[in-house]
Amino acid sequence: MMPYSILDAPNPKGGRFFFSISHAKTIESIYPSRLTVDQVKQGGNTGNCYLLSVINAILTLPGGENYIRQLLIEKSDKIHVHFFKDDKPIWIAIEKSLPTNWGLLSSGALWVRFFEKAYVALMSGDYDKTLKSGDARTALRTFLGGFDNYIAPSVQSRTTLEELYNKKIYGCSGEDIYSFIFLLKPYDKLATQVMLIKYIFLEDKCLLKEWWDWVAKDPESWKKLLAGKDILFEEEVLNFIDCQQKKSKDAPVEAILAVKQWLLKNELLPGATHYCKDELALYTTLVETHRAQQPIIASPKAKPPEGLIAQHSYAVLGFTESKITHRKFVILRNPYAEDRLITQFFLPGGRQAKEVVDSKGNVSLVLSTTSHSTFKMELRDFSHAFAYIDSGNSLNKIKIEQLEESPQTRSTTLT
Repeated sequence: MMPYSILDAPNPKGGRFFFSISHAKTIESIYPSRLTVDQVKQGGNTGNCYLLSVINAILTLPGGENYIRQLLIEKSDKIHVHFFKDDKPIWIAIEKSLPTNWGLLSSGALWVRFFEKAYVALMSGDYDKTLKSGDARTALRTFLGGFDNYIAPSVQSRTTLEELYNKKIYGCSGEDIYSFIFLLKPYDKLATQVMLIKYIFLEDKCLLKEWWDWVAKDPESWKKLLAGKDILFEEEVLNFIDCQQKKSKDAPVEAILAVKQWLLKNELLPGATHYCKDELALYTTLVETHRAQQPIIASPKAKPPEGLIAQHSYAVLGFTESKITHRKFVILRNPYAEDRLITQFFLPGGRQAKEVVDSKGNVSLVLSTTSHSTFKMELRDFSHAFAYIDSGNSLNKIKIEQLEESPQTRSTTLT
C-alpha cells in the first residue's frame, strides 16, 4: 500500500473590496446528526456552484453521507480533508477556522464551508482564484479520483437535423438518425447503402433507388422540412411524407411504406406520446450511473431555457416517472439556499415541470420557473437544456486511506 501524504496548509488568502480576509477559530462540532442538501448554500459573492453541486451530487447517493464523513474529519484540533491530486490520495490539514468576511464561503453548515476552505487551500491558496469560477469535472476528480465521464444528451439536443443535413456524415448503421439524413440526400456517396437497403428496404436495392429518385424531384421541400426546427418530431415527418405522396403522380408507394414503417419501428424521432431512442438511452444511462453510485453534474447551454442559469452547475439527485403518462423526469438541485430572501427575485431556483389534468381528464405538461432549489425537469426538456452532463468515479470503487500517525505518513507544509 502506498503511503499517503498529509499537506499542512496555511489559511488561504485573497481580498474582497479592498478588505483583507481574516479567519476566526470555532469550537463547534463540524457535523450535524444528519447531512442534507439543504445544508449546502452558495455564498453571495462566490461562483463555486461547480464545487457545491459536486458535494450535493455525492451526498444524494445511497453511500454519499458516509463517504462525505470519511473525507472530512477533525483530528488533533485540525480539520483533515481527503482529496485526490493527479489521481493520488492526499490528506490536507487546515486550521479549524473560517473566514469572517460575509458571502465568501457558503452560508450553510460548517462541514460544507470546511470543504470549501480545504479545496481552496489545495488548488491555489487564494479564495478569489478558486471560488470565482471553476470546472465541475476537476472537482469530481478531486473528490473521487479516477476520471469524469461525459454523458451524451440526445442527438437533436446537440445539433439540429438541419445542421446535420449540411454536414459531412461518414456512413450510417441503417438504424440511426444518420440513416434518416441520408434518406433525404439522394445518392450521397458517403451513405452506407448496404445498411440502408438491409434495415429500411428489406434487402431490396430497387426500393432505395425509387425513394431517392422521388426525393430528388423536389429536394427543396425536403430541406424545408428540417429548416429552423430545434426539434423535428415523428408526426411532422410522417405528415410531410403523406403530403408529398398526395402531390406526386408516380410516388413509389412500396418504398414510402417501407420508410414510414422503419421510422415507426425504430423511433428515431421524438413523438408527442413517446420518447425517441436516444432520449431513452440518455435516461437509462443516467439511472444506471446514479445506481452505480456515481455523482452526476449538469451544466446548461450558453442560452438556457427560462429558469436555468448559464455558466452554472446543478446536481442530479434522482429520477421519477409519471403514473399517468409515463413521462420521465430528472430531479435536480441548485446549490442556492431554499430560504434566500433577496436573490430569489432575480435568480431563479430552477425550471419546473408539472403535469396538469383538466376537467375532461386531458393531461398537459406545464413548464415554469421556480424559486425552489430542488426541482424536476421533464426528460426531453432536460436533454435540450444542458450542454454538459458529467459523472464522477463510483463510490463503490474508492477506498479512503484511514488517517493514522505512522512512520509511512509523509507530512509537507504548503506555502
